[in-house]
Amino acid sequence: MGRRPLALVILLSLAPGAAGAAPQRAATPRPTSRAVAAKRVRSQPRPARAPTLADARAAMTALMRDRSRRRYHHQWERAIGGLLRAARGKDAPAAYLEAARARYALYRWSANEADRDAALVLAGRAARAGSRDAPALARAIRREAGEPAEERTASAAPKRGPPARAVRSVRPARPEPVDAPDAAADDESPPDPALEAALADLSPSAAPAHPLGTSGGGGPARVSEVRTWASDDYTRVAIYLSHWVGWQKLELAPAPGRPRRIALDLRPAVLEGAALARPVAGEQVDRVRAAQNGPDTVRVVLELPGADGVELFALDDPPRLVLDVGTHRQRDAAPPSSAAAGTTAHPERPSTPPPLRGGYAQDERPEPRATPTATANSTATANSATANSTVTPVPGHPEGPSTAPASRGASAQDERPEPKGTATGDDAEEAPAIIRRIVVDAGHGGHDPGAIGARRVREKDVTLATARRLAKKLREAGFEVVLTRKDDRFIALEERTAIANTARGDLFVSVHANAHPARNRAGIETYFLNTADDRYAARLAARENGLDLGDGEGQVARILTDLGAKASAGASQRLARMVQREVTTGVRARIGEVRDLGVKGALFYVLLGARMPAVLVETAFISNRDEERRLASTRYQEEVASGIARAVAAFARSSDRVAAR
Repeated sequence: MGRRPLALVILLSLAPGAAGAAPQRAATPRPTSRAVAAKRVRSQPRPARAPTLADARAAMTALMRDRSRRRYHHQWERAIGGLLRAARGKDAPAAYLEAARARYALYRWSANEADRDAALVLAGRAARAGSRDAPALARAIRREAGEPAEERTASAAPKRGPPARAVRSVRPARPEPVDAPDAAADDESPPDPALEAALADLSPSAAPAHPLGTSGGGGPARVSEVRTWASDDYTRVAIYLSHWVGWQKLELAPAPGRPRRIALDLRPAVLEGAALARPVAGEQVDRVRAAQNGPDTVRVVLELPGADGVELFALDDPPRLVLDVGTHRQRDAAPPSSAAAGTTAHPERPSTPPPLRGGYAQDERPEPRATPTATANSTATANSATANSTVTPVPGHPEGPSTAPASRGASAQDERPEPKGTATGDDAEEAPAIIRRIVVDAGHGGHDPGAIGARRVREKDVTLATARRLAKKLREAGFEVVLTRKDDRFIALEERTAIANTARGDLFVSVHANAHPARNRAGIETYFLNTADDRYAARLAARENGLDLGDGEGQVARILTDLGAKASAGASQRLARMVQREVTTGVRARIGEVRDLGVKGALFYVLLGARMPAVLVETAFISNRDEERRLASTRYQEEVASGIARAVAAFARSSDRVAAR
């Protein structure tokens, strides 16, 4: 063999993939949250001209106080990047400290463990640069997470070791029982001043009332869309605004040849695009009309053929007004409802909702151009101007198209109150002949990942996987199943409820994964709609609802009272008890030890307005490393789905089953 062929053979033998060559790693392990945190800090963009520390601080403060912008992760990254670019010379300690505080505030907003780890990385930089407050911030973050005080600083590079193994679909190792602190004791402990300072600009302020004619933003609001969902006995209408302005609900005076009409005036406001007059399927609303009713007033009119009750509430992020028609018959003895009061809560994290796909009965014909609706001189029947406030929701999505853009919201129910947390036989829900149609809701989705664990397991992925398994088991048991989402897409919270109502579901089950700042918190818990049993339940509901920190605690009872939503708690509580018992029993028998956190009531907007028994299952804590591993396991998902399916079957067989119609 000549020299050249021999050289060629040697080169080929050394090439990657050749026999005897070093084996290639089959798959790159998923980075841990701390590795992601370090990369996130290093990869901040560095434009040519760096801002001053004062400018960077002002930009961050403006973002944290802006309810519309702070729901977008890229806005936070940009503002934190500005602080890091300002970390030069004598400003470095303060700039790094501000960046650490901002990253921690983002963690409390996103429930993404990588953001908390990045906050520790930045606190370490600030301490090395000379910040006296940075060590206290790092200690407070670790203490909240339940890490030992002597743990090494997060700023140090993660130790090299064997790569994390992918989660296998075999039985996970049985974790030791976790001695998590009692929820009440944990949440009643005084907040750490270092963490309070980081969250100061996120603290909600009371939403100001906007009398008719006043604006909460820069000038007139733009009314961008009106969207409807309808079935033969229920209709929801949502009106979207660019920002809050004064509004009032009116019942227009009867007129010959005209149906009953409910009007909403928004001022100052302008209607984007042409006036609309849209027929609506179903029996509650004949048409929805919207037009400019004067230079600074937009009027939206619902033409109602009957005496169905109308519930109105306000939701934030984006600002919108939601009307539910067909929730109950208007009482003969009662005068038309007086001005609806807005309630306060905060946004989820969405952008423009996606178009509906699926089974909402709507007229798809082109919208005829409408003439302006009733003038401002129309008589208001016992209705006065209402003060807007802000509420905020998270995802939902139907299986059928809708003619108008989507909203999220909450809906109303029968008005009879029920004692908090008490199951009674006087539920406002009527018992169907048989429970046959189950609506299964996979939490979060699309651009909303939900909580993210230290191993980068995302809530939206495990909830969808579990929901699919649950749907399969229910179908095998003979039930009809409607999934609010079948793939990775965003669905607004009120839209999920609308799917359940328009599909005439008999039961509604929403599947979620839990998260908590204390990493040792573990267990399973099931919720029904009611006022929160404790601060822990209220804060959990705020996270799932996408609310501001601290929002909603003072609003819960008022929202439930306004919407008459407490009446369904009895049947929902019974279903929740069955689900909790079956899931925890099954997991203990076939997976391993698990903490039973019980059944609780809280204001989850995804349950609000469901016209059937409805529960939300927190299947495990994705913020706990052991339970995060379980959540990603096929075996655990199967067991949770089996437990819920058994509970649904038992509830359907029970003598006290109920479902609203």
